[in-house]
Amino acid sequence: MAASEADHVQCFSTYEEADEFIRKYEVETTSQYVKRNTLNFGKHSITTLDKRRIWFEDHRGEIKIFDNGIPFVSIGKEIRECHHGPKRERKSAKKC
Repeated sequence: MAASEADHVQCFSTYEEADEFIRKYEVETTSQYVKRNTLNFGKHSITTLDKRRIWFEDHRGEIKIFDNGIPFVSIGKEIRECHHGPKRERKSAKKC
């Protein structure tokens, strides 16, 4: 991982810690982040590992998780982006 990428990675133990970090960053930079995509986010635990992958590293997506010897299971994700980011207009259905 390049040094510039490593400088931007933050790890948190709870959603509340992450949300507090984002709120403070928004105040310091006068920016605002909005939720763009969520998938099963908000689940705090799982009851079984059936049909779940146990990962040691994950190189998919923008954030890479490198092997540190600790296995993990992804139970959800939330993507936020700055509201000043690129427009994401949905294509409207054409009516005949």
